[in-house]
Amino acid sequence: MTAMNSIAPRAFAVWWKDLERWVIPTSILLRQSLPKGWERVRVGTLVRQVTTRVKVDPDKEYKMAGVRWYGEGVFHRETVNGDAMSASQVTPLVAGALIYNRLFAWKVSFAVVPPELADCYVSNEFPQFIPDAARIIPEYLYLFCTRETTIHAVNAASTGSSAVSRNRFKEEEFLSFEISLPPLAEQNAIVACWRKAQDEIAAARERVEKRKAAIDVRFFADLGLRSPEQGSMPKAFAVWWQDFLRWGVGFNYSSFRPGLAPRTGTIRNKRKG
Repeated sequence: MTAMNSIAPRAFAVWWKDLERWVIPTSILLRQSLPKGWERVRVGTLVRQVTTRVKVDPDKEYKMAGVRWYGEGVFHRETVNGDAMSASQVTPLVAGALIYNRLFAWKVSFAVVPPELADCYVSNEFPQFIPDAARIIPEYLYLFCTRETTIHAVNAASTGSSAVSRNRFKEEEFLSFEISLPPLAEQNAIVACWRKAQDEIAAARERVEKRKAAIDVRFFADLGLRSPEQGSMPKAFAVWWQDFLRWGVGFNYSSFRPGLAPRTGTIRNKRKG
């Protein structure tokens, strides 16, 4: 077996008896040269997993949370009565903890729990980890988890019966990852730079939306027409079969008359009588 340097080589050899699975070891995928003052450490030495479990009370309501794909954050998914839940225990969210979805970690389903969702709960498919504040800040850990190289390593480390939706990223794999760790001051600078970029992106999107709205108004005004009323469409609606004008959801969606109140449910055709 060839010797491993601190910087991962482009090619390496492994004895057959030492080959555990047909994937590149995550330690190889995550290694890189480090700037002065940085260190390479295992994630497991920087975080403590949340182990608190609460027994489900059948007479109580629980605000259940989820983690969006592509690093889009934690959200309140639904409120469920205890007697309608299949799980016997749930875990309270901890503000400031790093959380991920074990089933969809490969979809960049990582986030930091915001304070406003600390009254929510999750199932055991959403492990949480409290960072050691003296060594790492939560947002820096989040940025490490959502970068492309890390997600590539998550894919390699995930196991399951299906390559599409059942690949679970287990906690022990996450804790074994190596992270390039700068001093706290530099972590804060990196996070501040990222936040500034996010604010600039949000501001640019807002300018684009305002410009699009202004263009629409000007377009109809130049044609001597009144701008169509803007409104939010329902996520689902029902329409009578006799009113179904075309085989296109988009057309019927935009042609839906206000007098026919949308109903919550699936999009479907209905016959009178």
